[in-house]
Amino acid sequence: MSNVWLVLAWNLLLVVPLATGVWLATRLPALRRRPATCHLLWLLVLAKFVMPPLVNVPAPTLFESDWSAASMAEEGSSGASQNSTALASTTTVHEFSKNDAAAKGSFAAVAPSTAAEKAASLDWRALLGGAMAASGAVTLAAWLVAVRQYRRTNLLLQGHGVDAGRAAELLRSAARAMGVRKTPRLAIVEERTSPVLWDAAGRGTIVLSQEVADGLDDESLQLVLAHEMAHLIRRDGWSRLFAFVVTSLFWWHPAAWLARRELHSAAESCCDELAISRLRGSRRRYAQALLDLADSAGGYRFAPIAAAIPFGEARTLTQRIALVAVGGVEARLSRFGVALALAAATALLVTPSLGNETAPPAAKPVPVPASPPLIKRRVR
Repeated sequence: MSNVWLVLAWNLLLVVPLATGVWLATRLPALRRRPATCHLLWLLVLAKFVMPPLVNVPAPTLFESDWSAASMAEEGSSGASQNSTALASTTTVHEFSKNDAAAKGSFAAVAPSTAAEKAASLDWRALLGGAMAASGAVTLAAWLVAVRQYRRTNLLLQGHGVDAGRAAELLRSAARAMGVRKTPRLAIVEERTSPVLWDAAGRGTIVLSQEVADGLDDESLQLVLAHEMAHLIRRDGWSRLFAFVVTSLFWWHPAAWLARRELHSAAESCCDELAISRLRGSRRRYAQALLDLADSAGGYRFAPIAAAIPFGEARTLTQRIALVAVGGVEARLSRFGVALALAAATALLVTPSLGNETAPPAAKPVPVPASPPLIKRRVR
């Protein structure tokens, strides 16, 4: 059981350099315009949390030397004890009793240290069990809050479906341009909120506030609707669900939150480019729509799970507008992105694992000579 915890701890430690390397790589100009590649790399970082190394690699030299030193010491001690036993077998009965008394004294001296080691091991296990219980409680609380918000949002959307009107016509037009066979539902609510794709893992419902539906012109509103449908095309609901599961399990690990944030940011940039390219809309008008919708981002909060994909957050607005203005963004995986993702996935499988270390070789038994028979002397 201790080996399982050791492998888990080593795996979580390896996530740190992996996330650092991906973060530095995504800051390079070659990857800034490839949000689809960045999205896949951050998805692999999240996968590392729940995927230990599968390929055995040699253990570090430090551990090998420790094993060899420990085995040599153990072999020497076992050989010495066996030799002393062989010598003791050739002595008289009086010497046997002396050796027996000395052995008892040595065992009595070792007993307290063995008991102390067992107590320390029990304390460590109790501490680890308490930490796991606390982490599980936080994870359960996060899921309960998400389920409560999910039910609350479903109640909010009841009776707000829209099948006719300007927004519904623009939605159907955008669906044809995006190549979506099954047009998602549309709901317009009175609450002040940014556009949201609800039930992203299913058919999907695009939620608009009345303020956004009335305030945007036709081209801007159609681009916003196309952006939300791009999430359906990319199946971003499933990746967001996976990110939520990982961060709820490893909420105390900073790399999990970094990967989740960068994953969402890359997905938004991909959907921006897909909406502009397929509708052939104006980049300037789309950037202006991003600025206008940033004011409504602080309204109603949807459930932080895959059921809801907000239009965007204010902290990523600058980066998104910069990519929209520059153009030339690759919203699909290129050959370079596929090769880079395969290399990263291979690295996940062959990373060193402490659980694969070889055990020290067993000490060879030393042959013990047979003790000579005791000769009884006659008493005259």
